[in-house]
Amino acid sequence: MPQVSPSFWIPSPASRFKVTVRARRSSQPHLVVGGLFRYVRNPMYVSVVSLILGQGLFFGNVLVLEYGIAVWVGFYLFVLIYEEPTLRKSYGPEYEEFCANVPRWIPRLRPWQRKRQ
Repeated sequence: MPQVSPSFWIPSPASRFKVTVRARRSSQPHLVVGGLFRYVRNPMYVSVVSLILGQGLFFGNVLVLEYGIAVWVGFYLFVLIYEEPTLRKSYGPEYEEFCANVPRWIPRLRPWQRKRQ
């Protein structure tokens, strides 16, 4: 079976540029729910795990499938232990309503529409 090099091992012209990301506290007093978040609560985690598992299935590689499961377990624990409690503390009833209407891992077929007060 041919080995495929991950793209981050391949030098690119973009590696010559410095990228700075500045984190700042959100000034949003309310939970912002839009885009893919109307379908699933963790779209980035679902996407990453889906890509890894899809590659494992496509290439028939059990190790990649096992890696995908390990990544999902890591995301699952992070979401349960840190992310959701933090959001519940920050947004309270708004986040509870969001959790009651939008699934954590399996996307909805139709987008959730928040009822405005």
